[in-house]
Amino acid sequence: MKLKLWINGIVVLGITVSGCAIFGSSSVQNTEDMLSAAGFRVKLADNPEKLQHLKSLTQHKLIPEEHDGKVYYYYADAGSKQLFLGDEQAYRNYQIQRQKQKEDALDEELTEKEHDDAMLQAETSFNWGLWGPWEVW
Repeated sequence: MKLKLWINGIVVLGITVSGCAIFGSSSVQNTEDMLSAAGFRVKLADNPEKLQHLKSLTQHKLIPEEHDGKVYYYYADAGSKQLFLGDEQAYRNYQIQRQKQKEDALDEELTEKEHDDAMLQAETSFNWGLWGPWEVW
C-alpha cells in the first residue's frame, strides 16, 4: 500500500514538472515569436564556438549591449541554438507588442470579471419563483 502511494506521488510530481516545462517553453516561444515579429534577426549557433558563446550568455532575457556607439539588444536561447539581435527600433517594436499583449490580457480578465459580476448580480436579483412552473416549458 505504501509503495502504491509512493509511486502515485512520483507520477503526480512527474506530471507537474513536465507541465511546468511545457508552459515555460510556451512562454519562451511566445517571446521569440514577438522578437522576430518586432524585427529582431535570428542568428543560429551553427558551430561549437558559437554554441559555447551562446551558452555563456544570460538566457531568456533581453539584454542591452553597446557596439560601435549604438545600443543593440540580444536574447539568447541555447536550447534552440538561437540568438536574437535587434536595434533600438526592433526593441521599441517589441515593447509595443508586449504592452498590447498585456492590455489584451487585462481586457480579457476584466471581461471575465464583468461576466462573473453579472452572473452574481443575476443570481441575487432574479426571482425564479415568479416564472414557474418550469416543467411546462
